[in-house]
Amino acid sequence: MSIEVKKPGILTTVRDAGRVGFRRFGVNPTGAMDPLAARIANILAGNDDNSAVIEAHFPAPEIRFIADTTFVLAGADFAPHLDGNAIRNWRTHRAEAGSTLAFRAKIAGNRCYIAAAGGFRVPRWLNSSTTSLAAAAGGFRGRKLASGDIIENCEPDPRPALGIAAAPSILPRYHDFPTVRITAGPEFDRLAKD
Repeated sequence: MSIEVKKPGILTTVRDAGRVGFRRFGVNPTGAMDPLAARIANILAGNDDNSAVIEAHFPAPEIRFIADTTFVLAGADFAPHLDGNAIRNWRTHRAEAGSTLAFRAKIAGNRCYIAAAGGFRVPRWLNSSTTSLAAAAGGFRGRKLASGDIIENCEPDPRPALGIAAAPSILPRYHDFPTVRITAGPEFDRLAKD
């Protein structure tokens, strides 16, 4: 089973929780920018919460399902439509072979995550499936997705039930002007006081 990227969007990549433990070699984690949304998408799809997902920015990609696929959208609301019919984030959906997923408008948030039941099959590099654009490694050939790319997934049997949704109480609250909390990290001592 697989999906085909019909239109790539502005920056569409494969992500997971990140490449942890390699910073001392100059390799950044580069995981999902909204790790909670990516985890929720995977859990609803019946995947391990660190399975590969597609991270999309707006303008978002247009995707054709090559086979029947159970999938989940989470994170930003980009007005998703499946074969012209509006669908909602944070729940399981079923696409039939030949169906097209498109995003029509940026409603809220900045990154939308697409998880497919069984996860996306991409090579792992340094224990992660996430794309490192700087290193041109990981994810799908170490680059952002392009028109014509085909990404495999392997839907489990039995497949996840349709219509299962995340409880509103666990969903992230996206705001236009969020509070950003800062914690001193490994390079904090290199910052000037200004």
